[in-house]
This record gives sequence, C-alpha cells and structure tokens, in this order.
Amino acid sequence: MPKKNTQKPSKEKIHFIWKGEDPRVSSYARSLIEEVGQAPFCQSTMIVSVGGDGKLLEAFRKAGHRKVYGITMPDSPSEGFWTDHGVHNGKELLERIAAAEEFLLSPLKGTIHFSKGGKKEIFGYNEITAKSDSGQASIIDHSIKFKMNERGPVRLKGDG
Repeated sequence: MPKKNTQKPSKEKIHFIWKGEDPRVSSYARSLIEEVGQAPFCQSTMIVSVGGDGKLLEAFRKAGHRKVYGITMPDSPSEGFWTDHGVHNGKELLERIAAAEEFLLSPLKGTIHFSKGGKKEIFGYNEITAKSDSGQASIIDHSIKFKMNERGPVRLKGDG
C-alpha cells in the first residue's frame, strides 16, 4: 500500500537545482523532490539550490523575482558559508523554509572607469574581481561606499 503524504503542503512552488555530475548530490536532491515535489521553473516561486555556495550563487543569478534557499547535504565536506547544512529530508526542508526570515539581498556593484574612457558596471554577491587581460600590471583606484559612508580612494597595483 502506498504511503500517504502527511506533510503540510508548502505555499512555495519549489524548483530544485543541483550539481548533476555528483551522484550523491543527485540522489539527495531527487529524494527531496520525491517528498516535496518539483515545480516547473517558470511556475516556481522559490529555487532551492542543492550544493555549495557556487550552486547558490547560480540560483541567485537565475532567480529573477523568486526566493532562493540554499542547502548542502548534511554529511558534505563542503564548508558552504551561505548554505544550510542540516536538512535531512523534505519535512525538515519545509520546516526550515517556513521558519526562515526573508530578506532582500542586494548585489555588490562595481563601476570600472577605463583609462582610455568609458565605463562598465559589474555586479556580484560575494566578490567582484578586476583582472587585466593583457598580462600587464593594473593600477586601480579603489573606493568603497556602504550606505552613506565612503572610504577611499585607495590605490592598488597588481598583475594577477
């Protein structure tokens, strides 16, 4: 006789993404999908990334208007800074999502002003990297602005 699903349905329509080349992660993600369900991406209200911080950053990029929740397998050696490491099953996932505090995460914004004119805006969630393609050293006048506080400019020079 099939098991009766006694879980309270989530108000979120969840779409899972995971690192498919790792069979353990794939198996874990599929077990969560069996319990919770998998909404088509276009109908989802939340993305749950299964993996480390890299997979979570991918979810942020894909999310659009959707909420994002990142988990790492409980026995994973990953030291994921942003991900939840304690989800053992679908019930726990739904409980943790329900208890989570929602907040708006704004990306870092960098503006690169080129010495020969022009500029480019770039965005990132955990870092922004400026690197020379020429192999020559770069000189960067770096300023940091957070809310109403600004520090800099500080001149950085490097070739890496």
